[in-house]
Amino acid sequence: MKPHSGHSKSCLAAAALVFLLSPGIAWSHSAPLPGPHPILPVTTQPSHNAEASHEPSGTHSYPRRVVSDLHALLTGPCRLDTAGWRDFGLGVAAVGLTSAFDESIRTNIQDGRSTGSDRFAHDVRPLGQWGALAFVGGAWVAGDATGNSNLAAIGKDGVEASLFAAGIVTPLLKEIAGRSRPDAGQGPHDFHPFTGGASFPSGEATEAFAVASVVSAHSHQIWIKGAAWGAAGLVGWERMNLDRHWASDIVAGSLIGAGIGEWVVHRHQPETIAGGLQWAVAPTRRGAEIVLTW
Repeated sequence: MKPHSGHSKSCLAAAALVFLLSPGIAWSHSAPLPGPHPILPVTTQPSHNAEASHEPSGTHSYPRRVVSDLHALLTGPCRLDTAGWRDFGLGVAAVGLTSAFDESIRTNIQDGRSTGSDRFAHDVRPLGQWGALAFVGGAWVAGDATGNSNLAAIGKDGVEASLFAAGIVTPLLKEIAGRSRPDAGQGPHDFHPFTGGASFPSGEATEAFAVASVVSAHSHQIWIKGAAWGAAGLVGWERMNLDRHWASDIVAGSLIGAGIGEWVVHRHQPETIAGGLQWAVAPTRRGAEIVLTW
């Protein structure tokens, strides 16, 4: 394959990635599903966009919620606003820039590869596979059993984000891109659409970052957020250490997982991911008080 042909296909694959990811990127601060709230939240960061009104999520069964969210996700690119187009460009730039260094990054990682690094890579690999699904499934069951609504929400949002990101978007992009894996020896620009190449993007990185995004969005403790993102980062590293993915595959997968995970949480519990200084008015016996969070 001629080099310029490979670069052209790289750009097409990157564009397809961000097109499918754009609902999660552009709507990460969009309007929530309405419902009763114990306090009236006000944030210093206004929303970029607003979705059509929905019934409170509690009135729907979980399957109906998933179907509704999937429709919103897949039709999202039709409603991109200015912030969405900006993030579209940033996503394409991130994947494209990383792809320019795919070969050198691979060489550096493979030069440092050892029996010990392979062993550790195999140990952390479940975090992007069954381990991630077991975690969110266990959180859902444990949350329902103990009455811990936040833990249950982590489970429900994690399952949904995993389904959308790692079960639908990434497999579709893999089929469209048809990129050869690094260990095939064809170089980073070998794309054969619809021929079974499964390197771009990384499915395991997608899964790991989807779960990490959900956990982080529902957590206020810095150490929990750090542990979640750190575990996802290890999954990205192990895929490159085992020579199964290029660095740009990992970046693409992480964008899909993190973007869709945050979007799912925001649709059902937006206050957990709002950034910056926030304040809320909470009723008390003597009147009201202002609560500050950041």
